[in-house]
Amino acid sequence: MDTPEVTLVVFFYLFNALRIGAYLPQIIRVASDTEGAKAISSTTWSVWIGASGSTAANAVSSHRA
Repeated sequence: MDTPEVTLVVFFYLFNALRIGAYLPQIIRVASDTEGAKAISSTTWSVWIGASGSTAANAVSSHRA
């Protein structure tokens, strides 16, 4: 693996881990909201999770190819 590939992998994993860490408190708060978190769209979060998951899957599969 050469330097550009290592850099891509390190930054990809680093920033995605940071992204999960940044959103996790909000996800926990929404999940525990007793009023149903009316201002939060479950559809939007579902699409975000799907998009993030597919991006990660694509990056991993592209990296292995």
